[in-house]
Amino acid sequence: MTISMTLTLLLIGSLFTNTNQGVVVGFLCYEVCIGGMCTPLIPTIWLYLLCDAGCVGICASGGAIPGICFDEKTTVTRITKANEREQVQVTELQPGDIVLSIDILTKEPKTTLVTDNQVILEEYSFVKLIFSYDDLNLQGVYSFIETTEDHVMIIIVKGRHELTVAKGVKLGDRIITSTGEGTIMAISNSKKRSRVQLSTEDGTILANNLLTTTYCAGQQKLVQEGAII
Repeated sequence: MTISMTLTLLLIGSLFTNTNQGVVVGFLCYEVCIGGMCTPLIPTIWLYLLCDAGCVGICASGGAIPGICFDEKTTVTRITKANEREQVQVTELQPGDIVLSIDILTKEPKTTLVTDNQVILEEYSFVKLIFSYDDLNLQGVYSFIETTEDHVMIIIVKGRHELTVAKGVKLGDRIITSTGEGTIMAISNSKKRSRVQLSTEDGTILANNLLTTTYCAGQQKLVQEGAII
């Protein structure tokens, strides 16, 4: 099954959840994404299919699928009122907090605003992605991130940025880290009884030193700006 088909089924399946507002937002996002960005690509069918897959993924992550979340122990960098950086767990974040992210095109640090944060208590499947750094000063150093298997991740394919769910990430896939780029070195799966559903204003966040997504509107903006296929 292709990523596009998988994400489409997940999006439809979200109709059977209690997150009715998220479902509506997800479908509206998908409609705008398809109509504004993918329809012009119909003559080139393979580009249309890539765009369609991206639209499903980015819009599903806006809350339409209640499974796009972080492990509670995931750490992020919060910017204090004194403009200092502090490492905190995602459970400590509140709407209005300023957190660190990475500009997907320039790879330079930037900030974004937390718009929503919820801890959901229920068992869910997680994927642990262990990655290395290209930075010569970090040779032999490994980090990892644990997200729900449907969390939308950013990977680099032949110099381009693409979206895929965490369970679709493969060994050797390239990712964006706090120091540049890195490589997925190992993958494992587990079950957890809680997850953190976090949203940021621009749809991205630097979590455990890895750039990942959070929110539909921000990821749609990344597509429009040419950062994501």
